[in-house]
Amino acid sequence: MAQKKQDLENLKELTEARLDRAQKLISLTASEAERWARTVEELGVAIINLIGDVFLAAASISYNGPFTGPYRNELITRWTEKVREAQIPVSEKFTLVEIGTIHKLPSDSVSQENSILATQGYRWPLMIDPQQQANNWIKSSFQDLKLKVVKFSDPKFQSDMRLCITNGYPILIQDIEENLDPSIETILQKQYKEADGRILIKFGEADIDFDKNFKMFITTKIPNPKYLPEVFIKVTVINFTVTFEGLEEQLLADVVRLEKEEIEIQKDENVMKLAQYRKMLSESESMILKQLAEADPEKILDNVDLITSLQSAKTTSEESNIKIEESVILEKTIERVRNEYRSVAVRGSVLYFVIKDLNLIDPMYQYSLQYVQVMFNLAMRQAQSAEELQQRLTNLIDSITRVIFTNVCRGLFEQHKLIYSFLIAAQINRKANKISDGLWSSFLRGAGVIEKSKLPVNPDKVLIGESSWELAAFLDLNFEVFKGLCQHIQKNMAAWKTYIQASDPLVVKLEEPYQSKLDEFEKMMIIKIFRSEKILFALSSYVEQNIGRFYLESPNTTMETLYNDSDDYNSYYICTIIRSRPNISDIKIRKGKKL
Repeated sequence: MAQKKQDLENLKELTEARLDRAQKLISLTASEAERWARTVEELGVAIINLIGDVFLAAASISYNGPFTGPYRNELITRWTEKVREAQIPVSEKFTLVEIGTIHKLPSDSVSQENSILATQGYRWPLMIDPQQQANNWIKSSFQDLKLKVVKFSDPKFQSDMRLCITNGYPILIQDIEENLDPSIETILQKQYKEADGRILIKFGEADIDFDKNFKMFITTKIPNPKYLPEVFIKVTVINFTVTFEGLEEQLLADVVRLEKEEIEIQKDENVMKLAQYRKMLSESESMILKQLAEADPEKILDNVDLITSLQSAKTTSEESNIKIEESVILEKTIERVRNEYRSVAVRGSVLYFVIKDLNLIDPMYQYSLQYVQVMFNLAMRQAQSAEELQQRLTNLIDSITRVIFTNVCRGLFEQHKLIYSFLIAAQINRKANKISDGLWSSFLRGAGVIEKSKLPVNPDKVLIGESSWELAAFLDLNFEVFKGLCQHIQKNMAAWKTYIQASDPLVVKLEEPYQSKLDEFEKMMIIKIFRSEKILFALSSYVEQNIGRFYLESPNTTMETLYNDSDDYNSYYICTIIRSRPNISDIKIRKGKKL
């Protein structure tokens, strides 16, 4: 009887313990149930869309590499439409990569997508990298894996390649031209073979061991290389040319680092912590699922270690969730502060892309991104301080524009300086949406395609040439602000004649309503129609009214200013004409600075 009583007491204690553990188990899994249900629903949709999404991902990795961001988006849109026409399920808004920041790469979608193309494609990547962004990213990401950086012209190229192939080290072949070295043909073709349990590949004259961890990256500084089709079938060509948004983010970091260094430090730390917390959360959630899946259903309430482990994982998960929420709130606060300085970064990005395109005017004009970034940071340090934020931003923008304009202007031919000034003014206004892309294209190229039969009657073929009238009709048809222009000219030809024949049409007022409703750029289009020979004067007027007379004057260059704009890492080479006599002030500078 006593034994039976003891057994009942033990069973009672065991049952109470099981009830307690059951209560804990229900509590632990209650909140997880919502997440599991949500995950199951998301996975169900993902499985349905799997075929279409995999097709788009494969197509993107195979074909998108050489193209710019907008054209990649257009391709994705067209492919998605064709997939849906074929009644293949696909995600509502397909994207190759969730936006995040990969070390040493800008946070824009194109740069992040490029990293996927470079690391996930079957063929080795060949990256078009005029601004060295891909180089910096590869060196930063793979330096701990004994990365080798070589050129085809290096004397030790063959031995370095052999070392990396056999030991599984990554290798970066940089600064290639438009041809690939024949020695890496077998590597490009991935002509492996197995013998006696070894993976071999022919390199040079001999078969060598091939390590599966081997990675090869190839970069070129040529901005627009002309590769033959046979190159494209051997490598994945990826366009790593810097984007406007990517450069804007890089320059914004420079601005905030100078103005509020603690914010930029806090941002970098927060990004790392957020990634760490999310990793911890994912590991905790996976641990809970794993332990539940592996537990014996009949003995789960007797598994004290399981309950304890689940409690620990749950606690870690809840703490991680709280920290993630705090980090997200902090991230929004940091971004709000950083965005106060975004206008400065936008101006720097606008200036860089104006400068980059100068080589279309003359191939001698070659300016690196690093050079512009040095000038950008120099200009910020020279900017006048101010108590109020808005005034400080104005000072920074003005200083950046002046310093970069001045330094670049020193290297331009005289006949190109006005074009450079105008491009700065116009691109600033284009970024501010004051000039539409269509109107800008019409200004550069003239009238687009227009049927001759739809042209209104030219009221005076002597004063208004055929091409001029076509441009007027094109603007009339395609831009709301110019609606009715041709009809107005036809009805008021006498008044327009006065404008057309004026010695200086820039000072003559247009006929209403065009004098009132057209802005300076749109009035310049009228000059282009009727008095195209006056367009250079119109450019000067536009520059002066939009960014100031300073940008119409050639900067005064002295040894003093050159010295102040140089540093320990950036110097000037000064070429003098034979038998020319140096300026006395230059001699004093050279002696004083010990040049």
